Amino acid sequence: MCAAKSYFELCSRIEKFPFIDEIRLELADLLDQQDNLRGRLIREQCSTDPDPACIKQMLDRHGRSWAAQDLGVPDHIIPSGASFEFHKGFAWWPVHTSYNSFSAAIAAGRYDYVDPRLIAANLRIKDAPVTINAQLVLYASSRNITSEAAVWNMRRRLGLHVEQDQIWELFAFGEKYPDVQRHLLCVALGSVDVYPNGLRGVPCLGRWNTGRKLDLYFWDGEWLPDCCFLAVRQLLFASGTLVP
Repeated sequence: MCAAKSYFELCSRIEKFPFIDEIRLELADLLDQQDNLRGRLIREQCSTDPDPACIKQMLDRHGRSWAAQDLGVPDHIIPSGASFEFHKGFAWWPVHTSYNSFSAAIAAGRYDYVDPRLIAANLRIKDAPVTINAQLVLYASSRNITSEAAVWNMRRRLGLHVEQDQIWELFAFGEKYPDVQRHLLCVALGSVDVYPNGLRGVPCLGRWNTGRKLDLYFWDGEWLPDCCFLAVRQLLFASGTLVP
């Protein structure tokens, strides 16, 4: 069996079983044989004692091309200076969960603070049982950016899914990866709440003193470069996008 086919098969298995690290490490073995540094990234991010400096060095050098590969787009489509958070070797974070209601989804996240305006009616979504099975992406601009520009980049340039019911995906991310929001702000631009005075707010996961919060931040104005925008990765691995 040729290496390229083995690579494709392993990636397909990771897509199907994203929470089994043994499959990722098997792919890392194959990439190590080809002197592909992504294998080292997978090992470091699957480790119980990762080397942050090593991870940063690899992502500074290769993160753009790896993210483009994971999203199925050419490198030049990624906005200049943009970055992505990587999870266990890839620029997507798997979530799979179900909620019986909007309030149950909030409770599952175990937040230390929740904005009282965060109710289904304010976000104009149906409060009903829902199942989320998605591969999420955390995209960050290299400079201050407006909400409109960030949504345009994610939808039009990167082919990501950003829609009104995105709050459910933010809930799933907050429940599955609670420590991420302790070092960065995760913003769901797809779900918009309109205040009585006409201003708009979007739900975010962030820090609250030493804890975690589910809050609303204003849509209008600009976001700082340390904000990450959450979206859903639509494309699965295809043989034409794999470069082992």
